[in-house]
Amino acid sequence: MFNPFRFFATGKDLPEIQDKNVVDNMYKKYRLKVMLAITVGYGLAYPLRLALNVVKKPLIDNGIFTAMGFIGVFSYIGAGLQDQISGFLIDSNSTAIDGVLTYNFNPVIIYWIGSSIISMILAATLWRVKVRD
Repeated sequence: MFNPFRFFATGKDLPEIQDKNVVDNMYKKYRLKVMLAITVGYGLAYPLRLALNVVKKPLIDNGIFTAMGFIGVFSYIGAGLQDQISGFLIDSNSTAIDGVLTYNFNPVIIYWIGSSIISMILAATLWRVKVRD
């Protein structure tokens, strides 16, 4: 029987890393990357949120905020799908080599670049659209 949710299943469980040095090296390797990602993410999100708060009142007064609601809903849906698909691609392309988990990010990178190109094409098709009265 076909199960569509199997697409999102994780891969097989890998053995626990017993070597403390390997765990310490992995922690040191990813600690800076995680902190930089959090800092850059917050550094981008905060000013964008502030900018939306500044223009919210004129948007509500002109009746444009309903469109912002649709855009927001679809943005959350898109972010959720992107998160699930990326997680699946990352989990399904990992292998254990000598007890160390190794990831192949090539499929995820192709997915991210393809999604970015599609988003730019879709946005470029709207640049001449006029607002209807």
